[in-house]
Amino acid sequence: MKKLQLLLLGAVFFNIGFASIPSGKKKPSHKIVLKTVEGNSFRGLLLSVNDSSLVAYPGKWKEWRKGKKYRSVHFYYTRIEEVILKEKGRIAKGMVIGGVAGLLPVVASKTNGTSEPAGNILLVTVPVGIITGAVLAGKSGKRYWINGNIEQFRNFIRRLW
Repeated sequence: MKKLQLLLLGAVFFNIGFASIPSGKKKPSHKIVLKTVEGNSFRGLLLSVNDSSLVAYPGKWKEWRKGKKYRSVHFYYTRIEEVILKEKGRIAKGMVIGGVAGLLPVVASKTNGTSEPAGNILLVTVPVGIITGAVLAGKSGKRYWINGNIEQFRNFIRRLW
């Protein structure tokens, strides 16, 4: 049981450690898909949010890192219908959580004294856990409905950070 607790505690510190690394340059932390009231769609990276608008970069992570100079786009809350945010590093985090979940049957079989060899269980459950975690995390995203309403936009800002 202590091994399980140490393993889970290690996974928690692994995730927290990467999130708290400071950097000199402000980096985008979310991928954004924005739908306007007019029916247009925008994909990019969320740069900043203030009390009445948000600023986004109209490119991908790779383009941001290479320093491609695209003009940032400002969206006022009156033009925003829906925002979908995907956090950076979500797939790696899902893989770690899935891998830890895949280790649980091995730990459980050791503590129950089961005669099933741990290696056979490990070869099946850990890869399945890692793949499942990556797929689920890749598909996940937080959806916020703004509909041009200032109160819903402020609620979005509160939940964002």
